[in-house]
Amino acid sequence: MVNNSTAASASVSELHPILFLMGLFAGLGQTELSTVRREEIDLATATCKHRRNKTSQKGEYWLPAELVTMLKKYFRNHPVKPEDLAFRTRQGQPLVTEKSDAVRQAWDDSAGRMNNVPRTAPVGVASLTMSKMKKFFSTLLTTLG
Repeated sequence: MVNNSTAASASVSELHPILFLMGLFAGLGQTELSTVRREEIDLATATCKHRRNKTSQKGEYWLPAELVTMLKKYFRNHPVKPEDLAFRTRQGQPLVTEKSDAVRQAWDDSAGRMNNVPRTAPVGVASLTMSKMKKFFSTLLTTLG
C-alpha cells in the first residue's frame, strides 16, 4: 500500500521544472496545480484533463514530450493512487494549503534565478511572472495557430 503522506513528495530540483511546464502548457496556476490528481494526467496520450476550481470548466491540455518524460520519472519515483494528488511537497503535504504556498515559492525561486535576482530581492524586482509567461505563450500560440 502507498503511504500518501510521503510517497508523492519530491526534491525541489525534480518538482520545479514539472510545475513550471504544467503551468505553462496546461495554463494551471498555483491552486490548480495543487489540486491535480494523478488520474487526470494521461501519459499515454500526453494530456492533462482537469476541471477548473473556480469555473468548474473541464479542459484537456496537451503536454510536450519533455514534460511527459519528466512526469514518467516523477511518478515512477513517487507512486500515488490514481485518485490522490499528483504533486506534494518534500514533506508530503499538499502544495497549497492555508498556511503554505509551495507552488508560488517554487515559481518565485525559479523566476529569481532566471532573472539573476537573489531570493531576498524586493518584491517586483524579478520581472518574470507566471501571469506574464501564460499571457505571452497564449498570445504566441494563438498567433501561430
